[in-house]
Amino acid sequence: MINKDDYIFLRDRYAHIASWTIWDKAPIGEEKTKRNIGGLEWCSDEEALIQHIHGKYVFVAANPYNKETITKQIEKHESGLIWGSNFHSSWRFANDHKLRYATAGTEMEGCYITDLIKDIQSRDVKSLKEEMKKNPSKLEKDIDIFKEEIVHLSDNPIIIALGNDVYDWLKPLCEDDEYRVFKMHHFSYRFISIDDYKKEALDIINQCRSITE
Repeated sequence: MINKDDYIFLRDRYAHIASWTIWDKAPIGEEKTKRNIGGLEWCSDEEALIQHIHGKYVFVAANPYNKETITKQIEKHESGLIWGSNFHSSWRFANDHKLRYATAGTEMEGCYITDLIKDIQSRDVKSLKEEMKKNPSKLEKDIDIFKEEIVHLSDNPIIIALGNDVYDWLKPLCEDDEYRVFKMHHFSYRFISIDDYKKEALDIINQCRSITE
């Protein structure tokens, strides 16, 4: 469980861009579908939510897709919505449901999920990589901000990098055993089935268990 003060800090600073791996449930028998993926009942009761979230893992994506999305999230947050819909998209081309299915019923359910580079909104991964390559001090600063963010989760959360680029950027954190960093496909990746995506999550959980045993 997350300390309430830490929860409030994360909510007030990052609710427009981060979230938790909790979603409104899909109907029974339709767990692999997108049904209810954009619902926000899961965060309507903060006291109940705090009882279900934890800091063992943190999922990290690269960056927000576009400025309009983040602007809408900020407006929702300021209007009283506790958490925005980042990582809970009901857009018909989004695949957020893959992450819901992959984490459901596992110890990855209820953990934190955020973007590493918070102030560059783009779908163009190539240009983002080029920007980070040209400006390594920018990437270093973003990683420092990320480390300050996740200190509110636990002493040493297990980092799940979503995609090759995020993994390459965060891999140096493994040095000196500072953090454990694992890689999963990003849930938007079209060429992995929802069942294989669940297997990826379970494989990481088993690896983490074998390390601690």
